Amino acid sequence: MVSPFSLVALLATGPVVRWTAPDGCPGVDAILARVREFGVEPPELELVGDVLPASEGTFVLTVSVAGGGARSYVAADCHKLTDVAALLLAAAADPVQLARNPAFDDVDDSPPPPSEARGDVPSPAKAEGVGVVPEARRPPRPRRDRATGSVALVGLAGAAQLPGVDLGTGLVFGVGVAAARFELRTAYLAPRSARVPTSTSATISISAWDIAPVACGVLGRRSLHAVLCGGAEVGIMHARGDGFTHRRAGLAPWVALLAAPRLEWTLGRWRLFAGVELLVAVARGRFAARNVPAASVVSGTGGLRAVLGFAAQFGSGRPRRSNRPQPET
Repeated sequence: MVSPFSLVALLATGPVVRWTAPDGCPGVDAILARVREFGVEPPELELVGDVLPASEGTFVLTVSVAGGGARSYVAADCHKLTDVAALLLAAAADPVQLARNPAFDDVDDSPPPPSEARGDVPSPAKAEGVGVVPEARRPPRPRRDRATGSVALVGLAGAAQLPGVDLGTGLVFGVGVAAARFELRTAYLAPRSARVPTSTSATISISAWDIAPVACGVLGRRSLHAVLCGGAEVGIMHARGDGFTHRRAGLAPWVALLAAPRLEWTLGRWRLFAGVELLVAVARGRFAARNVPAASVVSGTGGLRAVLGFAAQFGSGRPRRSNRPQPET
């Protein structure tokens, strides 16, 4: 049965030792006497120690000095654990004086004494027959992917919306977490002209402003990876007639479903990408001369566009490394 004794030893200008040990084991007085044998006056520090019997006739000491972290030591003789507590207290007070004292060398001759110039702190394991109980390592925190943001400049070329060839440029704003990404592409398509079927000289020039919100999945996390996106493209087309008696401008909506696979190369915080956009028109614009329905031009039914872009990425997307020291095992 463990019975506490000499729980607190208070000196007017000395250490505060809180010590619990089984019957037959040394107490506070023995610790302070051992510190003085090392040639060190007990410092005005707090030492908290708890000795408990363990399996196979051994004892375990859990001890901390000056409010530091608790460490555990095991020995077959609880008197050895008293040496451990005294060594810790003396080392905290004056490690150089401790290293000079012959009583310190008598503890165990095998390890070399600490260097006076360096002022190394002696290890409590210097007490013969004492082993250090390794601290349990904290389990690693689960990895949490951080959000990343990006801004990209893109160029587009293809046949999908305007008469002839779609040529345009735009910006893409993106937010991603792990393998998921949401993007909003904006684009301006330069004016393209189409001849009116019933006229030999009249033309209608059409340009467009489009936005495309899409959801994407990133396949792979190496420098080269694939990205698959899907969403919709909506926009406003602007038309202007040339060669008509009365020239007027007109507006019409554009809505299309969009699928956009591409390849990306990541270079640090920069990304280069190339891909295609497949569009299927849902709402098309029709532009016609006044009172002449046959003299009209209709926007495209959809098609393919090639996309080439350059993006700057913000945020690492990986958990930050902690500067907190990890306990040794």
